[in-house]
Amino acid sequence: MDVKNTKYLQEWILDEVLSEEDELKIQNIIFAFSEYMVATNPDYLYNKTYLNAFVDGFLNCKIELKKKRDILEKKILNEIDNAGISRTEIVIRVDRAWISKSGGTELLNAFNLNSVKSNIMKYEIEYVGEKGFVVANNADITKNYEQTLKEDIELFIKRYKEICGDVQGSID
Repeated sequence: MDVKNTKYLQEWILDEVLSEEDELKIQNIIFAFSEYMVATNPDYLYNKTYLNAFVDGFLNCKIELKKKRDILEKKILNEIDNAGISRTEIVIRVDRAWISKSGGTELLNAFNLNSVKSNIMKYEIEYVGEKGFVVANNADITKNYEQTLKEDIELFIKRYKEICGDVQGSID
């Protein structure tokens, strides 16, 4: 059985919209929790600044993870759906943080923070059938990444059709 260690993190990333006031409140809660840990737990090996050092990264990571999941869902999967390819036949990985497989998308239990924070999105679109293949690339999401992504999706669909036969739909 796979243990899902990022269930609440994923829900927070996808469902919470934070104002500046909310971000400040989170920061204050983490600061208070850090002081609580130091004051009440003699086995706590860190000082009160340890968790505080992660607050900005935590809040920025939420933004970047959501942005890249939106690209996965709205750009990649949408085009795959439009081509008539079943989501159960593919696995898509983005920054080795998000994975879409068996029709669902989830945040992996472990991911590299530097990859997530990078403007370079690494993606792999894999057909998992008998004659499986992968189309993988990197795209700078601060620049015109849509064209690179579109070309890679078109290549994936072309290869899929060569292996599996024609499917319904096409990329506009």
